[in-house]
Amino acid sequence: MKKNTGKRILCFLLIFTMFCLQGMAAEVEKPVFEVTTRNIVISGKLTEAKPYANVTLEVYRPDFSPGSIDPSSPDFVQQMKEALFYLEQKNADREGNFCFTLDMTDSAVGEYPVRISADGAAAPYETTVFYATLEHKTEFLKNIAEAQTAGEVQQLLSLTDENCTVAKLFQLTDPLYFSADPVKTAELFFQLNQKNPIHTEDPAEFTERLLLCSVLQNLNQGTVFDLMQYQALFEPKESFVTTYKTKLTVQTRSSFTALFQGKDLQSAKDLQQVFQETVFLSLVNRIQNWSDILYAIEHHGEDMALDMAAYQRYSKKDTLAVELAKKSPFSSVSDFGEALSKLASKPVPTPTPRPSGGGGGGGGIVSSGGQTLPPIPSDTFSPQPTAQPSAPLFDDLASVPWAKESIEALAEKGVLSGTGPKTFEPEREILREEFVKMLVSAFGIETADAPSSFTDVPAGSWFSPYAAAAQKAGLIQGYPDERLGAGERLTREEMMTLAYRTANYKGISLPDKAEELFSDDNEIAGFAKEAVYAMKNAGIVSGMEDGSFAPKQPCTRAQAAKILYGLITQGGGQ
Repeated sequence: MKKNTGKRILCFLLIFTMFCLQGMAAEVEKPVFEVTTRNIVISGKLTEAKPYANVTLEVYRPDFSPGSIDPSSPDFVQQMKEALFYLEQKNADREGNFCFTLDMTDSAVGEYPVRISADGAAAPYETTVFYATLEHKTEFLKNIAEAQTAGEVQQLLSLTDENCTVAKLFQLTDPLYFSADPVKTAELFFQLNQKNPIHTEDPAEFTERLLLCSVLQNLNQGTVFDLMQYQALFEPKESFVTTYKTKLTVQTRSSFTALFQGKDLQSAKDLQQVFQETVFLSLVNRIQNWSDILYAIEHHGEDMALDMAAYQRYSKKDTLAVELAKKSPFSSVSDFGEALSKLASKPVPTPTPRPSGGGGGGGGIVSSGGQTLPPIPSDTFSPQPTAQPSAPLFDDLASVPWAKESIEALAEKGVLSGTGPKTFEPEREILREEFVKMLVSAFGIETADAPSSFTDVPAGSWFSPYAAAAQKAGLIQGYPDERLGAGERLTREEMMTLAYRTANYKGISLPDKAEELFSDDNEIAGFAKEAVYAMKNAGIVSGMEDGSFAPKQPCTRAQAAKILYGLITQGGGQ
């Protein structure tokens, strides 16, 4: 803290002169304020300023402001002495960066006006910073912890907007603090505090609990927002988070939280349970991707308390998925579980003969995992007329003309299928188990009777025999923790590695041509480089338009089809 009054007066005069001589070049960018228990650190940068330019920081007392002082007043210096809380001048570095540290020991709580000026700056930068001691926060927390009614809590919080006292005191900036019903938020906070009182010396615990109450009330009100940024508050299982991010469509996610309205959420545990149930129901109620039903059962059945023993005994999983889909949509997990138990306890029905014509066309319903399932009766789904040989198999390939021939050729061979009538979804990201199934099917690799050793491939799952076959053939090794990575997106470099191993396994010769490196060669993992460039030299992959390969990007269904068909063609149609 600067205590020398004479030095302050001299600085006042320098400041006044500096303002009179300012040019129109440099500018003070918006600084960053870091408020700690005993300090305020202010850092920023000057733009278009000379190296080592002078920077002056003025901090005024809470009851004053720079604009309230008249430089032409006879008692200007006296006014400045009364108003000014802190004054310092220093040089920025060569690039214009500056940093000030204010010692706030024994300083009063409040809003401190700040002005930062610099040599050549057109105008000073003016703002305010709120400072409060830990003791002040502790006093507030003690009062709210001892509140006897929800009304007292609401009065203490007074959450009106980000300029209210509590918001500044605890640096509350999330809009959810102020958009929730303040009465219900206070009631919920009071109830939680009665069960588990907050620690009065832990401001972070208070802000986290208050945010939880705000999130819960916004969800109860049906407010739509990105729930994933608040997942640390309710800690959902990672498997459900993965399903939410990789299996639910953008449209489903955009309206996801609207489904929470009216649930009367009261705790983090409530939110965790409702989130996981809603993810599950959102997946099984999407009847255009039938394998999603099997995925939901196999990945989340135990968490949803489904009759997994009955499911595992039922041999025709694809038929079971269709029968469950007929009963969709399900209003609750218990309704789904009851339907599953009843269907799985019945004898396996005789499959309806599959119409010819390849994936996507005709009456056959196809799964995102590549399975062709029996058609659904017309009261649930209206099948399209059987396509004529000259009619296109899929209607959504206009965006991928480079892959159209490959997709249609593989569909005719039964290697891949659509995701609905005349629909292929070429730009949808492919999952690891889906591509394994395509590889095994495309090259006629005999599926294995014994299950694979992958810990995330349930016995009896639709992709279990393909994973076992690929593992037995040495095409896929999985992760070090013995997982296949089921449900995870396949990257482009991973796709190349699997395709290259398959080529070697099938004895497909890839021509040797002069190599030209991709522009992002340094980003391609070591395990994948040989595969990537072997496929490039064979003309099976050419990379992106900018000369890069984008190894870490997720592989799309169209890209997978293009690579597979190119490899089949290279092998003489094997």
